[in-house]
Amino acid sequence: MLTLTEALQAIADRSFYEDATITPVGNGMFTVEDDFSTAYAGDSIMWSYDGGMELPANVTDHSRLHETYEFYDNARHVSYNLPRAVELLEAGHAVTFAYAIVDDLDCLDGSGDTLTDCEDCDCDRTVGWALLAYDYGLADN
Repeated sequence: MLTLTEALQAIADRSFYEDATITPVGNGMFTVEDDFSTAYAGDSIMWSYDGGMELPANVTDHSRLHETYEFYDNARHVSYNLPRAVELLEAGHAVTFAYAIVDDLDCLDGSGDTLTDCEDCDCDRTVGWALLAYDYGLADN
C-alpha cells in the first residue's frame, strides 16, 4: 500500500504504454495497478488552434497540452496538472491515468483520416502529449 504522494509518483514514472489505476483502500492508503482495459484506447488525441484538444467523453480530468520535450518526474507534476483527479482520489474514487499523444488536426491528409508528416506543408504531426484521468466511481474499501 502507498500514500497518495507515492501513488502519484508511480503515475509520474510511467510511460505512454502504461495506463494505471489508483485505488483508495482506506486509512489514506492507495494501490496502483496496471490497467490493461486501456481507458484511453485511441491512437492519439486530435488538436487544433481553433478547437483545442478533442478529448474522449469519459475523461474526468486532463493536463494541459504539453510540449513533446516536457515530462513528469515527480508526483507534484500530476497533482498540479490534474487537481480534480486528486480530489476524486481523496474522496474515495478509483481513478485511471493514461498518457496520450496529441496530434495536429491540420495534418490530416485529403481523405481526412490519415495523419501525415510532409515536407511541402507546415505540419509536424505530433504537437505534444497530455495525461488523462478517468473516474470509475467509489472504490470498494
